[in-house]
Amino acid sequence: MPLVGETPSCLASDFDEAHHPLHADQPSSHHRSASMVVDAGCFAPAAAALPRRHSFGSEGAEALDHDSLASSMEGLAGATIASVTVVLDDSPLGPLDSPLGPLPAGVVDGSPARADQQRFSAPALHLPSPAPPTPATDAHPPQRQAPASPRGKANATELQPRPGPHESLGHLATNASNVVSAAQKLSRTSSRRRQEVVVESSAGVNGLRAPVRLLPNALNKNKVHEFGWVTPVPQAIVANAALPVLELQTGTRGQSLFLVCGGCPNSFCGMQAVLYAYMQTPTPTLDFWWIKPYKADSSRLDRATLDRHSKGEHKNDPGRSRALYAQFSDLFALGGGAEAEARASRAGGGKLRFEVAWSGPSQSVPRALIVDVVSGARYYIYLIWQEDWTSNPFARSKYIKGKFVYQREPGASSFFARPYAYRDGVLSVPPHPELEESVAAPMPTDAIQARCLDDS
Repeated sequence: MPLVGETPSCLASDFDEAHHPLHADQPSSHHRSASMVVDAGCFAPAAAALPRRHSFGSEGAEALDHDSLASSMEGLAGATIASVTVVLDDSPLGPLDSPLGPLPAGVVDGSPARADQQRFSAPALHLPSPAPPTPATDAHPPQRQAPASPRGKANATELQPRPGPHESLGHLATNASNVVSAAQKLSRTSSRRRQEVVVESSAGVNGLRAPVRLLPNALNKNKVHEFGWVTPVPQAIVANAALPVLELQTGTRGQSLFLVCGGCPNSFCGMQAVLYAYMQTPTPTLDFWWIKPYKADSSRLDRATLDRHSKGEHKNDPGRSRALYAQFSDLFALGGGAEAEARASRAGGGKLRFEVAWSGPSQSVPRALIVDVVSGARYYIYLIWQEDWTSNPFARSKYIKGKFVYQREPGASSFFARPYAYRDGVLSVPPHPELEESVAAPMPTDAIQARCLDDS
């Protein structure tokens, strides 16, 4: 079938007529076929998606299948249509050379201006506007809406219409923002319920207000009262009568300095606490090990564990827990040289200083002292409660948080607690007066487990 007009080189693809046969009853014995020619502009964005020259055989343009034509022209969205021409092929009786008369009313001639192409003008085709491409709609069936609530209001679970292609990016961006926001909230919480309380110091520090976030609820399933069996140790420390200890393997003597409680029992070990001791070696050091209650009576301290056992029935060296609990001994930089002093300085962050002070009648009793460099506050700590800590050993950021229990002066009969957070080697102890809690006895109650720092 000859095609009318010249074809640009970029429109050299042909369309197979057999793919879109259009049938109509023949008005006469002579067969005359009509073909519609569509030329698309070369710059169309969808140029590669559709052949640029389509022919559809028919007796008349009014017999065109609009749905087929519309689907074929979807690829031309945004293209420039050069011409739409309907041409009569030559019949067996010869070419149709009748001159064209004036166009009927309502007929628009969209063909090129060349005279040899203006042989017949069909009535204007009213093609449906191509719908915007919606790939997602073809891949998924339409969503069914939930029935309305009995009161006639929209049900809370009613499915919303799927966004269009131009709305989808904004919709996805909103969802991504919500996911990031939810992830940020999740990173500041645990499986246990957490709520924040913001405390601002009424006095301030050097005229500055530094809000502190607290967690009002306890996070540790272990409770302070379960450690009543360690009471003899803090009682001796606060009275400047530290208990003597012995490292059995070397025979080195020492004195109890402070305790860390709260990490045990857990799925790996039973009830125990960590005792830190000042060891009287030629170069003094700070060592630590486990102390435990009697197996037959969990309410009483097994005094055999006050000494350090590397083997045997009372073996109590820290083992694999040493790396975790060495953070507290590193604060005081005893026996570690310049490297240990650098770690202690970094742990204080320029705000805290750590010392071993001497007290008692002959200044022979060591005490662990933390000094706030800015406010000048002095904390003679004797017990550290461990309320929350990193449970994932592969976490990039590791922390321990809880409460210090201390005296303001050695030998005083008043005891206090204050929250701390030890994260990635840096200890934080906010100096706000509002954060100091009074403790009735050397061994505190479960009340100190609330209002720990939320430094996440």
